[in-house]
Amino acid sequence: MNLNPEFQRNLWLELTLHRLIGMPLVLGGIFLLAYLSADPADGVVTLTALTLTCLFTFGWGTYLAAETVSGEIKSRTWDVQRMSSIGPWSMTWGKLFGSTIFPWYGSLICLTVYGLSAPERSLTTVVLLLLTGLMSQAVAMLASLAAVSKGQAQGRSAVIGYCVIGILSAWPLFSLYRFKDAVSWFGYPFAAIDLTLISVTLWVVWALIGCYRQMSRELQVAGTPVVWVSFLLFLWLFVAGFIPAAPEIRDHMPSLYLAVGSGVMLILTYGMVFNDRKEPAAMRRMLLAAQTGQWRRLLEDVPVWLPTLVMATVLALGLIVLLVVSPVNAVQAVAAKGAKNWVSTVEVISWIVAFLLFAARDMAIVLFFSLGARRNRADWTAGLYLAILYALVPGLLTAMGAGQLVALFCPWLARHPGTSLIAGAMQVILMAVLVHRRWQNGFGKPRVIAATPAAGFAR
Repeated sequence: MNLNPEFQRNLWLELTLHRLIGMPLVLGGIFLLAYLSADPADGVVTLTALTLTCLFTFGWGTYLAAETVSGEIKSRTWDVQRMSSIGPWSMTWGKLFGSTIFPWYGSLICLTVYGLSAPERSLTTVVLLLLTGLMSQAVAMLASLAAVSKGQAQGRSAVIGYCVIGILSAWPLFSLYRFKDAVSWFGYPFAAIDLTLISVTLWVVWALIGCYRQMSRELQVAGTPVVWVSFLLFLWLFVAGFIPAAPEIRDHMPSLYLAVGSGVMLILTYGMVFNDRKEPAAMRRMLLAAQTGQWRRLLEDVPVWLPTLVMATVLALGLIVLLVVSPVNAVQAVAAKGAKNWVSTVEVISWIVAFLLFAARDMAIVLFFSLGARRNRADWTAGLYLAILYALVPGLLTAMGAGQLVALFCPWLARHPGTSLIAGAMQVILMAVLVHRRWQNGFGKPRVIAATPAAGFAR
């Protein structure tokens, strides 16, 4: 049988004879101690098995998944693996399942004990633990791969951070099953455990797809943003399904779905613009592909934050159309406890456009610093400036009694969105000019090398 070489290598490294024998002996001793130290009716063995499963799966396994590529980088073997003939999917599942095989070995032993000690509730809990554990490990590996693609440090503290990201990503889904009542999704009632299992399964699939796409990027396998756009559609539908359909807003649910979708896409845009690479060479390839009509090549170099922002804009424009067609909107219906609480449709549309303008300005700020001389610190610098614009400056203006000027920097704090609308448009124009100038000065013109012996040697 031809086994995945990466998976086989990890099996040889992780499942040694000493480990295969030692794990069940140690766990057997722990369970025996738990059985003898308390009354079996107290469920100490069950609790011990469940605790050890979580430690193996979410703790140890997630850490190893986050470290699998980082360890190769520290051992200086990652470049050799990247140049091997192993494909991205084989590399992905070989590392994900191979590096975590020993914690899974211990988890399966613990889950077996759990199933024998609590057979009446074991099946759903076992499946849920397996799925959420796999999701936690896949997300941790995905975060590690994203950091590797940006050339970030892969020290122990960074790996722990990726591990925490993986655990936190699985926790909301894991906690869904704790709801006693049925959970409504798009108005249809689901048993909490059923909806949890379905949701976790879908998210595990997307986490694995994300690892595969990020691994393909590392192995220089080109791809288009079609998969990412599909994930955005899934995320929109998944989040929108949990919006409670209250009687007073039931007739305006389409507007609310579009508003929530656009908001989620805007938040994700900010996350992805800091996570994605912003290489001037890729931008130049995009411009050249657009000029020559090589549309597939253009899509291959498109950063994922750009289609996310486009989708947020499309959903926002759809919301504006609905608000124009139907003057009474979901925002009014929620706040309609009296005429004084109503928000006019024009104000809502102005706020939507203002949010889009400020998002475009923020993306331009990130690009401006990414085109600078110190691109390795561009994200930190841009994040600092955004924090100043959104937190420090409004705080100072409020403290000085000039609260009316806060609308120039924070549209969500504006009493009247018109000010933020005009300020956002002016700032977008300013940042567009600055980005264009920096591009022209640094990358828009071909560099001329002086015809000297030293220059010829440098080439």
